[in-house]
Amino acid sequence: MIKLTLEECKSFKFSPIQYELEEIRIRELNVNLIYNLIDISQDENSLNILNRNDLQNIKDIPYKLIKFYQTYIGTISEEVNPKTIINKIKREKEDLEVKIRNFAERWSFEEKYIMNELKTNELLLLSFVKEPGKQTFHQHFAAKYLSTLPLIENFEQLPSGGNEALYVVNGKIVKGKDKDDQKTGKSIDFKWEYTFNGKNLTFYATHKYTKSAGGSQDNQYKDVQEFHTESRNCINENILLLSITDGPYNLLKETSVKKQNLTKLEYLSKQYKGFRNLATTTNTLIKDISIFIIQWLTINFDKNLIEEEIEKINNLIKDLG
Repeated sequence: MIKLTLEECKSFKFSPIQYELEEIRIRELNVNLIYNLIDISQDENSLNILNRNDLQNIKDIPYKLIKFYQTYIGTISEEVNPKTIINKIKREKEDLEVKIRNFAERWSFEEKYIMNELKTNELLLLSFVKEPGKQTFHQHFAAKYLSTLPLIENFEQLPSGGNEALYVVNGKIVKGKDKDDQKTGKSIDFKWEYTFNGKNLTFYATHKYTKSAGGSQDNQYKDVQEFHTESRNCINENILLLSITDGPYNLLKETSVKKQNLTKLEYLSKQYKGFRNLATTTNTLIKDISIFIIQWLTINFDKNLIEEEIEKINNLIKDLG
């Protein structure tokens, strides 16, 4: 997000993130993906192109396949190899064919019958559609939303595993390659900065969207608790560690503290409170981090230097409750 002027801060309006609408959009996209894959699988020209290994030019790929790639896989630039486009479309087609083959074998149907039935039987087709929640779409959607907000600069969505993934261990940020194997906590999902007068305040966040209680959802909540257990030991005044927990699950009552009427989000804030960590949500994040930003500005800079900056921040959050 670019820096805003004072007048822009006064007029800026926050629009809440809407996971539900995006989930509907992704689900519809996934339904249409199946229809288009069936069409490609039954189109002789498309099949001939997919089976060629000598393609050297994107212009040799039919529009139908180009449109499919752009809609469901990614953008096409001059740097994209034609073979890459073809291989990724083939992979999608083969994945569907495997699902159809397994279904046909399980229920003693012919594969061709299932393929043809999918074109007209929407209820059957839905059983082959990818579920948005299993595609980590919530995290990608949150990342896209957060990267556009004021007070957030140089936003990054980080790797979820491997040597370059980042973790919080005893209040410090460590890479996966340097982490003790006994520490199996959730990796950090997002990183961004707030900058002022040449200094940086760096934010590291783990993100979870959870709908309802039970099983893996409860395990995700335990991951967030472990994140805060490690985060509350942070003493670096130029770092803030956050959990961003969205979804109805986090508004449920925390049953481990029977005498206190706390939601799970409130419990995280109270039970794991530290000097440099914070439990928040996507829609309340800017208001919540603004307190830390103003504190950071006050500690690091002269009052006269930060007066207008603090006025900007206060104007930004004035309508956030």
